[in-house]
Amino acid sequence: MSRKQRSSKPNDSDRVVRQMAWDEFEAQLSRSTRGGKTRAVSDQALRDHFEPEKLARLQQLAERARAARSKREPLRGNIIFIPGIMGSELTVTEDGDDDTVWISFLKLIWGGINKLRLAQDGMREADARLHVQPSGLEKDSYAETILWLKAYWNVEPFAYDWRKDLDQAADALKNLVDTKFKDQPVHLVAHSMGGLVSRNFIRRYPKLWKAMLEPKKVQGGRLIMLGTPNYGSYAIAQAMVAKDKLVKWLAAADLRHDLDEVLDVLNGFVGSYQLLPSPAKLPASEQGLYDSRTWGRYPIVAAHLQRAKEFHASLDVPGTIDPERMTYIAGCNQDTVSAVRIDGPGLFEFEMTLKGDGRVTHALGLLDGVQTYYVDEIHGDLQKHAQVLAAMDEILRTGKTGALAMEPVAARAVRALTSARVRAVQDRHDAEQIRRIAEETKAERSSAADRRRAEALLREAVMTQRPVRSRAVTDATTATQTTQGPAPASITLHIEVVHGDIRDINAPAVVAGHYRGVPPIRAVGALDQALEFWISKAVKRGIIGGGLGEVFLIPNTHQTLAADNVMLAGMGEPGRFNREDVDLLFANVTYGVTALGWRTFATVVIGSGAGNLSLEQAIEGMVEGVASALRRLKGQGRLDTLQIVEYDKRRFQEVLTILKKINAGSDGSLTVKLSSRTLPKRVHPTPKTQPEVVDQMDGSRVTIERDRDLFRFSAITKDAVIPVREIPVQSSRAEGIADLLKNARSLKDQEKYGKLLHRYLMPEDFQSMIDMTPLTLMVDRSTAAFPWEMAAFERHGQAVFYGPGRHVTRQFRTTLSGAPGLITASIPNRLRVLVIADPAPEVDLQLPGAREEGRAVVKILRRMKETQGLDITIESRIGANECDPVELLALILSEEFDLIHYSGHGDFDETHPAKSGWMLGKDDMLSARDVFRARRVPRLVFANACFSGVIRTGKPFTLQESNRSLAGLAQAFFERGVQNYIGTGWPVDDAAALEFANVFYEEALSGADLGAALAKARKKILDQGATWGAYQHYGQATAKLIVRSGKNSAAEPES
Repeated sequence: MSRKQRSSKPNDSDRVVRQMAWDEFEAQLSRSTRGGKTRAVSDQALRDHFEPEKLARLQQLAERARAARSKREPLRGNIIFIPGIMGSELTVTEDGDDDTVWISFLKLIWGGINKLRLAQDGMREADARLHVQPSGLEKDSYAETILWLKAYWNVEPFAYDWRKDLDQAADALKNLVDTKFKDQPVHLVAHSMGGLVSRNFIRRYPKLWKAMLEPKKVQGGRLIMLGTPNYGSYAIAQAMVAKDKLVKWLAAADLRHDLDEVLDVLNGFVGSYQLLPSPAKLPASEQGLYDSRTWGRYPIVAAHLQRAKEFHASLDVPGTIDPERMTYIAGCNQDTVSAVRIDGPGLFEFEMTLKGDGRVTHALGLLDGVQTYYVDEIHGDLQKHAQVLAAMDEILRTGKTGALAMEPVAARAVRALTSARVRAVQDRHDAEQIRRIAEETKAERSSAADRRRAEALLREAVMTQRPVRSRAVTDATTATQTTQGPAPASITLHIEVVHGDIRDINAPAVVAGHYRGVPPIRAVGALDQALEFWISKAVKRGIIGGGLGEVFLIPNTHQTLAADNVMLAGMGEPGRFNREDVDLLFANVTYGVTALGWRTFATVVIGSGAGNLSLEQAIEGMVEGVASALRRLKGQGRLDTLQIVEYDKRRFQEVLTILKKINAGSDGSLTVKLSSRTLPKRVHPTPKTQPEVVDQMDGSRVTIERDRDLFRFSAITKDAVIPVREIPVQSSRAEGIADLLKNARSLKDQEKYGKLLHRYLMPEDFQSMIDMTPLTLMVDRSTAAFPWEMAAFERHGQAVFYGPGRHVTRQFRTTLSGAPGLITASIPNRLRVLVIADPAPEVDLQLPGAREEGRAVVKILRRMKETQGLDITIESRIGANECDPVELLALILSEEFDLIHYSGHGDFDETHPAKSGWMLGKDDMLSARDVFRARRVPRLVFANACFSGVIRTGKPFTLQESNRSLAGLAQAFFERGVQNYIGTGWPVDDAAALEFANVFYEEALSGADLGAALAKARKKILDQGATWGAYQHYGQATAKLIVRSGKNSAAEPES
C-alpha cells in the first residue's frame, strides 16, 4: 500500500459515527446502554470523534429522549428535519465502492472535491462513472437538534443533494412524505437552505402540503425556518469570487487543486446560484449579478444565473408564504454581508451589517406576515442553541413561544463590526493551519486530533459556525429546565456503612471494581482467593473483560463468602477511570441488581485507590450512579439499601462524614437514610486449591499510547494508580534515539542512548513504577515500535536497563486477554517441543544462520534432558527437506506441544492479521490461525522470525517497521490463545543469538519465570552489541515454561 493510500484511509471512529443510524446513535449515547462488550467499539468511536463537552451534551440529550419515551406516552406527531446547504453528507460510489467525500478532510486533501463536479447542465455528474448521492445529515452540526426533537416527536431527517437544482430536492421531499407519512400530518423543521427546499416543495405540491395539516396544527402542518435565505444571501456572491473563507480553506486543504480549480468545481453547483440575492430585492446598482459578464474572469455559468432568476420568481407566488403555518427564527448581532459594490468585471467590494446571523441578513431572510423570533446566535449554530430547541417544541405544539424575543436582541456586549483586515488575518492564519495539517497528513505526521481540528475548521466555514463552543453546547441547565417541567420525585435510599471485611458481609451480592486486563488485586484479590482463584482463571482465559461499565456475576458456589454472589464491575483501562465513570458503573450495577429482584447489595468503595479519585469523588459518583438509575427505573425495580463496606477504620469514618455532607447538601431529589455498624472479625479458611501459574500482578504495569507527537502514559501496581500523563515530543527525535539504540555496538553507547530514551519519553513521576520488577509495558503496534528493553535509568551510579534490570515484558493494551482456548497443561518435569528452522525451499528465502540455530536449540534441549532428568520430547524439522507444509500442519494439529521454537522468515499482513505467520515458502504461510486449530495451543512460542524485505518489497525494513511487524505477528498469535511469545525486533548476531538461547533455555528449564530467564540471557550477551535488546517478550513475566517437581507441583492442569 502506498503512502498516499495509507494516509487517505478514513479514521475508523469517524466512519463508525457517520454510519450510525439515528436510533443507534441515540442508543449508543444513552448511559443505560453504554459500556457492554458489544458497545465498546462504538463507545470509543464516540469518545474519539466528539470533544468531551460536546459528547457530554449529546449524552444528556440522548438520556432526555430515552427518559421521555420511557413514560410510554404517545409521540406528539411527525417531523421531517431538513438541513442547510452543504449540511447533507455526499457519498461517491465508484466501481462499487462507497466513499463519503463531503465533508471528509482525508478525502478533500487528495482532491476529493473534484468527484463532486457537475456537468455543464448542473443535473448530471461530470464523470459519468461516478454516482453521488446524499447519505445522511452531518452529525457534528445536527446531532443536538435531532436528539432533542426525538424525545417527543417521530423525527425523519431528510438529506438531499444541495449541489443540484432545488426542484430535485423538492421532488425527493415529496417522495419521502409519500413513502413515510402517507395520509399523515407532518411538520417541517428546516435550517438555512432547507427552508427554501420546503417552500419550493409547497409551491410544487400544494395539495400534499395541505394534506400534511392536522386541524389543530399540533401533530403536523407547520414549517419552522431557522435562518433561511428566503431571498438569497450576499455570502454566496462573496464565495463565487473566492472572497469567502469557505473557498479559501477548501483550497488550502486540497493538495491536488489550486484555488481557481476548487472554485471552478464550486461554481458549477446550480443549487448555489439559487441562493444568490433575489433580483426583486436588489437595487439597480446590483442587478448586474445576474449578468455573467459582470463576473469577469471568475468561472460563472450563465445558464445557472438564468435558472436562479427563474427560481426566485417562482417562489414569489401566493401559497409559498403561509403566515398561519410558518414561523421564522433569525440570528442577530453577527457580521453579515449585506451589500455589494461592483467596481468593474469581477471587481466586487462587500459591505457588512450586524443585522443578520453571519450568513443571512434580516432583509433577505424574513417573510412578510410570518411570525419572527430572534436569538443572539450565528447561522450555523441556530439549530443547536438551547433556547431555540426549547422554542421549537412550543411552536410546533402551539404556534408561538415565550422562549425567544420577538424583536432583535441586544448584543450580550457592545459589539462592532470586525474590520476586513482583521478578518483577513484570521482567515489566513486558519488557512495556513489547515494547509500545514494537510501536508503533515500526506507525510504521515499528523495526529488524529490535528485532522479533526482541520475538519472542524472546514465545517466552521461551510456551516458558518462559531469558532468556539456555542452556548448550545454548554447551556444544558436552561434546556432541561425549559422542557422537563417539575423536578423529579424525591428518592429515598438507605445507605449502611459497614466497618469490616467484604468477605464477611451477608448480602445477595458484593460488588468490586476490576480493571481491564489486570489480575485480581486488593478487594478482588481477596474475593478471588475465597472463590478458589476462579476469577484469576477467568481473567486468564478472557472470560472476564473489565471494559468500562461491564458487569459480571459470579455465584458463590464454594460457600466461602457470606454473600451469595460476587459482581465484578468493569473500570476500563488503568489510569483512565474518572468521576463520570463511577456514575456509569454504579448505574449499570443498579440495573443488574434490580433486574434480579434484589433489594440490596454491598460494595467496597470503587475508584479511590492511591493515585486515583479522592474518596469524596468516589462516594459521590457511587451515590449519584445508584440514584440516577433508580430515577430512570421509576418503580420497575426497587432497591432499598446500599451497603458500603470499608476495612480501614479511618476511611470508615471518612465515608460516614462524606455521606452526611452529601445528604445535607441535597436539593431534595435524594434523601439518604444513614446508618453504620461493625462486622465481627472471623478467620478465613485457606483455599483448598493453589492458584495456577498466572499473572499475579507483581511489579508494575505501565500503559503507553501514542498519537503522533504526543505520548500518553498511565500506570498501576497492587497499591497505586497513576492517571494518564501526556508527554509532547518531536517524533523524529524519539525515533532517532530508537534507531541509535538499535545500532549501538558498545555498551557505553547503549547506556547513553538508553538513558536518553528514558529521560525523553518517560514522565518524571513514573520512576517509582519503572523501578519495580517485573515491569510490564502495555503497548499497541505504534508504541511497540520502540526498543523499551534498552531504555535505561541510573541507580547507585550504574545504568539499569529495563530488559535485564527490570524483567520487562510487553502486553497488548488492545488485546488484554487471549482468546479463550485450551492451553497445553503443565505436567511436572515434562515438556513437548517442536523446533522448525529454515523451512523455505526457495534459495532467496533460505537462512543458513536459522538452520544452525535450530540444530543448536535441539542440542541444548537434549543436554538439559540428560543433565536435569527432564522428560523432554523433541520434534525437529530443520531445512526444507524436513519441512513439508502439510506434514508440519498435521504434526501441530495432532500433537500437544508446550513450546514451538521457530527460526526463519516471518510476515505480518496488516489487512488480514490472522493470516500472518511464518514463511514455509513464498506461497505457503503457517499462520496463527493454523496454530490455534491445534488441540492445545503451546504455552510459549519462541520465534526468531526475520522480517526481511525479500518477502515484500525487496527493501530492508526500518527499525520501526520491523518492530511493528513483530508486534503485529505476536498479537496475531496472542489473539489465537498463545499467551507467551518471544521474538526479535531486528536481525540479530548469530553467535550472540545462540548464546542467548542457551542461557534462556537453561534457566527456563530449571523452573525460572520467563521474565527472569530472559533477563539472565540478556545480561549474558550485554557486551555483544545490540542483539540482547532485540528480544521482546509478549506475555506474562511470571509464567513458567516447565513445572519442576517440588516447585509449584500442585499446579492444577487446565482443562
